Amino acid sequence: MGNNEFEEAWLDEGFDTYSTDKVFETAYGQGCCYEYIFGMPLLIYPWFNIRLPQFPFGRGRDFPMGSYFSCVGIPERTEGRPAYLEHAKDDELVRNGWQYLNGGSYIVNSYARPGLVLRTLESYLGPETMARVMRTYQQRWRYRHPTTRDFIDVVNEVSGQNMNWFFEQFFYSSNLADYEVSDLRSEPLEGKVGVYDKNGKRNTYLEQDAAKIAEESKTKLYRSTVVVRRLGEALAPVDVVIRFDNGETVQRNWDGKYRWVKFVFEKPSKVTSAEVDPQRKLALEANFTHNSRLAEPDNRAAAKWYIRWIFWLENLFFAAGFFS
Repeated sequence: MGNNEFEEAWLDEGFDTYSTDKVFETAYGQGCCYEYIFGMPLLIYPWFNIRLPQFPFGRGRDFPMGSYFSCVGIPERTEGRPAYLEHAKDDELVRNGWQYLNGGSYIVNSYARPGLVLRTLESYLGPETMARVMRTYQQRWRYRHPTTRDFIDVVNEVSGQNMNWFFEQFFYSSNLADYEVSDLRSEPLEGKVGVYDKNGKRNTYLEQDAAKIAEESKTKLYRSTVVVRRLGEALAPVDVVIRFDNGETVQRNWDGKYRWVKFVFEKPSKVTSAEVDPQRKLALEANFTHNSRLAEPDNRAAAKWYIRWIFWLENLFFAAGFFS
């Protein structure tokens, strides 16, 4: 395609980033964010890398052999997030090349950010629909000079959806996407307490009456509340998965437009956890760490790593004592 890299660099480099990541993921598997050394997770380091052969048009990146022996996969399955978050508020994605704030913003908005945006678009459309979008776009505009608007028209046509909301948020704004599970609780449902109108009559329910009814009832109910907040400016629909202590899982969809949403359940089981965007559709999410919350703290992971560290530290001291 005859992309105008001076005016819309992302049309050239952004699709290249997206396609290259897809090829590497298919050929070499999921990337790693941690590797295990002596049973301990350490930040990824290019140990035991193999340099790929020299091709006529340049060399590919090094192949991380170490990751095949010990790998903790990157959950968002894409690259470029640190660079994107560093320059996320500098500029909108679609700008002329000479209008970006600086070289760093130009590079991020030409490479890393479009790759994340296209991966997010794929999550909303589905891989098969995204593949048809890419095929249609290439076949329709090969040997011609497309613009961003032409790509948006193809997306809406092929998907059969109006995805303008997506492009307004992530192409023509610098808004950040950031969602949080802010509150999670379950309280015993003791019954009605207070004054209620029923059939034109006023009925009063006392606390002792409610407690007596709850005690006589064979099934104890809980009112569970889950609050999800939108911390960023970007508006995007998200899924919310809520789990209960009887193993039940409930999924809700939120349009993400207001600042918060509250889900209330009355069930015989308590809520144990909640997670927003569990499939990581929003690769542009500013902070994944508060996307989930537990009703009760779980110290098992900390205890596991504490025991491992103590084991290696103890052996280190034994070795030092032996040679001293």
